[in-house]
Amino acid sequence: MLNYPDDSQNPVPLPVDKVGANPLKIGGAADEDTTKLIVQLQKMLFELGYLLDSGSRFIDGVDGKFGPATRAAVQKFQQDHKDWEGNQLSVDGEVGELTGDALNREMVGIWYPHYLSVDKDGNSVPTDRPLATHDYDNPLKIPVQLFQIELHAQSSSSSDFGPDRTENYIPNDPSSGTNNGSTPPRFVQKEAYRLFLHSSDSLPTWQIRNAPPAPLPNVTIGNAAPAPLSFPAGTDTTFYQTGPPPTNFPIAGRFPTGGSNAAGTGDFQFQREQVHVCLARTVRTWRLLGLRLTFWRGGNPMHVTLQDPDASLSNGQPSLNAFYSQDNNFQNTFGTSARLALGFNITQGPSISKPFAADSADVTSHEAGHATLDVAVLGSADSALRTVQSFHESFGDMSAILTTLTDADVRKEMLNENGGDISKSNLVSRVAEEFGKFFDPNSNALREAASGDTPGANMPNGFKYVNPDTIPLLNVDELKTNPLVKGDGRTSEVTDLQKMLLALGFNLGNTGPNNDGVDGVFGDLTQQAVTQFQQNNNLNKVDGIVGQETSSALNSQAGFEIHDFSRIFTKAFYDSLVNAFNRLCPSGADADQKDSALRQAAGCIGTILARAATRASSPMEGFYRVIAQNMFAVDSQIFSKEFRSDMIGSGDGNGFVGRNIVKQSEVDSVSPPA
Repeated sequence: MLNYPDDSQNPVPLPVDKVGANPLKIGGAADEDTTKLIVQLQKMLFELGYLLDSGSRFIDGVDGKFGPATRAAVQKFQQDHKDWEGNQLSVDGEVGELTGDALNREMVGIWYPHYLSVDKDGNSVPTDRPLATHDYDNPLKIPVQLFQIELHAQSSSSSDFGPDRTENYIPNDPSSGTNNGSTPPRFVQKEAYRLFLHSSDSLPTWQIRNAPPAPLPNVTIGNAAPAPLSFPAGTDTTFYQTGPPPTNFPIAGRFPTGGSNAAGTGDFQFQREQVHVCLARTVRTWRLLGLRLTFWRGGNPMHVTLQDPDASLSNGQPSLNAFYSQDNNFQNTFGTSARLALGFNITQGPSISKPFAADSADVTSHEAGHATLDVAVLGSADSALRTVQSFHESFGDMSAILTTLTDADVRKEMLNENGGDISKSNLVSRVAEEFGKFFDPNSNALREAASGDTPGANMPNGFKYVNPDTIPLLNVDELKTNPLVKGDGRTSEVTDLQKMLLALGFNLGNTGPNNDGVDGVFGDLTQQAVTQFQQNNNLNKVDGIVGQETSSALNSQAGFEIHDFSRIFTKAFYDSLVNAFNRLCPSGADADQKDSALRQAAGCIGTILARAATRASSPMEGFYRVIAQNMFAVDSQIFSKEFRSDMIGSGDGNGFVGRNIVKQSEVDSVSPPA
């Protein structure tokens, strides 16, 4: 009898004796023990890539209810698998001993290292030669002479996309063919757990390749002139074939190999595999949240180009980029198609680490979020409206947050940080972590979604909405000779300054006609904001005085950088998630109850966001306000206003009302208070 680790995040195999005696099915038992078994079944299906119920309250669809969606997922699994005798499973949508055993075999290498097939009476099966399923990475801990072995591994010579199986391998048995011996066959050289989406419905597809069929357009890095990509002498250009892209999902390396890259970045094949898994998780997340995503805007497949880590710009600057594009420059031989391109850093000397976008799942999920929104709101990626462009960036960040929250291990770590206070900076709120650390080693991330201030976070607390079209420019020439200082009596100029600081996310208090600190008075909070801005931007003078250098820097940033502006909506969204979690989590909750509350909060707020986006049929002015109003309308329709107060916020600087994205009166017009 094998002992399996009993962990709430990585459960043991389904008890075949229990599901054999009482199969899990629609209309089956509804007691507490059966509900736990259904939860375990749904977790297995989720890990294996089978789509569950988009109507569930939970981010992963795991709700303990055996409904039509769970039955459909079971049927699809049965279509794809065989029983312990090698016969096709009966496609009846019920989980008995045969389907339960097949599921247990598939989870080898994911939840546990090996599994012995048994029937509902506890007998090893098949009776003539019992079946042992083994993860190739782990030492064999079973009496191999007595069993046929099914390895869960991917062959280095595989031509398909699924994990290879070495079935009916019998050690020390000449009749078993060439694969006999005391150890499993060594031709299985590389393996990786890969997420493949399974559904009877149509799903969007993608192709991952090493280079586009034509050179990438010129890229601008910092103040350098735009320059085309080039490659150092001796670079292996095998991956840079022109013409049609190579086969989808080339075989992955098992683990990062490092090589000339910084430790932990991995080899190129491994990076491609990471991107595939991240894309599959992102598509699954939005499908679970209610977006009927079946194709990309440019049609299927979406071409994903991964730039080789040794590529550089001809001017010697690093080629570090990640972007989604519908530009005609990215046409391929199959016609115009949506593109996801991830660029990586190259050589700047051995002391500089080389981040890969694929190292940080949030980067891939962020860019895939752009492609998703481009389907949900047609034309949004092409809009010239700044609030639409900024919402695209915010949607990418929210895509990364929601996709990350489908991972049980990530949720566990998140809930362990800061004593479980998820309003503070944590591994989920720190989006684009690897990119952020490369750009600024002192910064936790590019965009910090958590509400609380933390050392190094580049997102000040109290970030509120200001219409970017209303933000004036400061008069640099005048301020060169007559700078603004604390106590300055030039009310109009101080008001302009405060509008810029507010747009950049600085907390100016609650004075002024809009209770946002814009009052024309250069007081302590305004001076503190100016000083912090100077520090953040490494200006020569950090003195709280707005002269030529500071005013010029403010003009170049305030309200016009869409990534900065996107954080307003992202923070309001994250506030809503935190507020919902705190409300749903019971006092004195244990780890499983906290995880359930977090899965519910993410699932419900994510569903509201997804369906609000689809209600915005086209880009329009005031897009933040439009989406926020849609969210309150969706909450009223689907959840009977359960999340209304969570999204309004807990006060000034929190939620969609607290951050000035939407007014209370506008909320009341689409979702009247009870």
